[in-house]
Amino acid sequence: MAETNIIAVGNFTQMRRPYEPRLYQPGVDAFWQDTDFGPELHVVGRKLAEETIPRPELTRKAYPSSDDLHPSFTAPWGDDPDDRAGTPGCHDEHIALIRQWFETPAVRRMEDGFSALADRLIAAIRAKGDRNGGRFDLANDFAGPFALGCAGQLIGLELAEADWRDKINVHVSAPFSDIPRQYDIDAEIWRLFGLRAVRRGDGDGGQLIDAVIDAVRDDRLDPRFVVPIVWMVLIAAESTTSANIVSMLGLLDEHGLTDQVRANLDDDRLLTRVVEESLRMGHVFDSTPPLRAVRDMRIGDFDVPKDTIVWVWYVSANRDAPNDDRFDITRQPNHIAFSTSRDPHVCLGAHMARRMMKLALTKLLGGLPHLRRDPEGSVRQVVGLNNSYLQADFVFAPEH
Repeated sequence: MAETNIIAVGNFTQMRRPYEPRLYQPGVDAFWQDTDFGPELHVVGRKLAEETIPRPELTRKAYPSSDDLHPSFTAPWGDDPDDRAGTPGCHDEHIALIRQWFETPAVRRMEDGFSALADRLIAAIRAKGDRNGGRFDLANDFAGPFALGCAGQLIGLELAEADWRDKINVHVSAPFSDIPRQYDIDAEIWRLFGLRAVRRGDGDGGQLIDAVIDAVRDDRLDPRFVVPIVWMVLIAAESTTSANIVSMLGLLDEHGLTDQVRANLDDDRLLTRVVEESLRMGHVFDSTPPLRAVRDMRIGDFDVPKDTIVWVWYVSANRDAPNDDRFDITRQPNHIAFSTSRDPHVCLGAHMARRMMKLALTKLLGGLPHLRRDPEGSVRQVVGLNNSYLQADFVFAPEH
């Protein structure tokens, strides 16, 4: 992993893209930028962003396909693995195959398992804290293993969480337009897939991987989609939800709100607003994936030729109104974090991610007294495809 992609986080409220000041320049709705792929349009204003995301003239098949690109580019709820000629893809079929595991009833059925996992991690942190004055790494001792463990329960695979976290962090440290095959994940995913397929008993069949196995056996799913489906669930959990948990606790501490929230853990409305405000201000996915104009179009005051790459930046659109730089947990939810409800590619796991964040919040504040950022510790973050955390040192008051 390139060290140039790693930054030390001094302030969770700070903008994460200081090298491109036009992202946050008042009164700027969009701007052009020259790249190796030609001129690209960056949409940064809130109103224009909300108008741009659902435009049918934009597709997520943005860059030319290449054997050097990571297989997650064929994600079932992102890009279709077709060429740029407009060949119909399989997006709708894949969504129909896996959607039910991300809907409210399914997530609620999994919450007991998620809760038990959180309790085990908290117990381990408390035991560790008794030996070292309450110090622990929120990213690696809780947020990462919790998010990846929840993903494993969702999929139905037993994961070696530390190994997979290393793989994922290498992936997300690369720019979106230049993600190489830095390791071979295909073989490992196929190994886990095969083990599940041959070991299934009569009582199995209720998890996402079972639906994938059955679809492959019945010729309803091309086997080339197995890796993207599994990989992108893991990516979404580890590098997005895990990092959002870290940002949420960091923002609460930074603004002196941790004790207020801890005293009101039975107030579900407040917890919901904490999660939403954290997503607005600290969401770790800065933008949409790169979009491509399939025909000549107009975005705001800009004429956009066919094949132009377009980016829509959540990170700036969410701070485009008065008082948007203030972290306010009483604010009515009003942001673009997981795209918009009008976007045909809205994040399939958005509901699950929110439930996981809320559960993590209650477990951490309820189980670790006087939780706060360690003033003698460090926070290190990857800046790339996703802004995931490599380290986030926190401290609590141990009982002994």
